[in-house]
Amino acid sequence: MKYDVIILTSAYNDLEDAVGYYESKVIGLGKKMEADFWDCLEFIHRRPLTNRKKHKLYRQSMLRKFPYAIVYQVLEEEIIVYRVPHLKMQSKKRYKI
Repeated sequence: MKYDVIILTSAYNDLEDAVGYYESKVIGLGKKMEADFWDCLEFIHRRPLTNRKKHKLYRQSMLRKFPYAIVYQVLEEEIIVYRVPHLKMQSKKRYKI
């Protein structure tokens, strides 16, 4: 089944903050983090139901190289990306949509 991927502003803001942080530490590291995000999102797009539900209706897929996750929900024809939280963030805040 084909899904449309919708990335909410909150997820873009999380990603922008993380990329900015890593880029300020080492030049080029932010771009690697962003590439890791897009790779993870591509996996979610191909196999959205692979990750089990972690909190109510939300699923979580971890990035491979960085301690972040993509929090998303699968609807009938859409994948909605809500957040890109750091994994050390408390789960209450991580799933606060």
